[in-house]
Amino acid sequence: MNKTAELVRLWAEFEESHPSAELEDFCLSLLVKKRLLNKDSEFMHGAGRPDLHSLIAKMTGRIAKLHIAYAMPILKKCGLNNFEDFLFLDAIYKLKEPRKTELINLHLMELSSGLLVIDRLQKMGLVVEEHDKEDKRSKRLKITKKGREVSAKCYHRMTEMNKMFFGSMPGEDLHLCIRFMTPVEQKFAQLWLMHKGKSVPRS
Repeated sequence: MNKTAELVRLWAEFEESHPSAELEDFCLSLLVKKRLLNKDSEFMHGAGRPDLHSLIAKMTGRIAKLHIAYAMPILKKCGLNNFEDFLFLDAIYKLKEPRKTELINLHLMELSSGLLVIDRLQKMGLVVEEHDKEDKRSKRLKITKKGREVSAKCYHRMTEMNKMFFGSMPGEDLHLCIRFMTPVEQKFAQLWLMHKGKSVPRS
């Protein structure tokens, strides 16, 4: 097949699968495919070669567990004893006085578990609860001065750790991972409330 025709065919297939992708994403995907052909991942081997869907689920799950394991000693030095405490505190700082349910749903947690996290932050003096200025029946969470200091310290240390985790990856690879994983995260983050407590629907 003519190389130009083959290139056009590959671009058409890629564009159909990734309608929001740019030309740079297509070029990067070709490079990734070439790497996969030249080097098989040792992670693929084991009792029964897993399918790609299972492989990426396993790999992202293991990376998440390792990330938390490395993060906990750092967060404890900053005064936090739970990874969720950092996530909630950072979100409260960025969201500017969110409601409890908004914060809990953002982190894909059950209401009871999320309330425990918020209660811990309040007892540590990192967060306070205030009445909503527009709706007195509702309350919002506000970060305190102490909370901002702890959040900033944790965020700085966590940024350093994240660079340790992913700093060896070229920037274009990181962009590619983010570009292709974002639709999956967004899709199931929206569906999570509907699926919570129910059997997972088949694809």
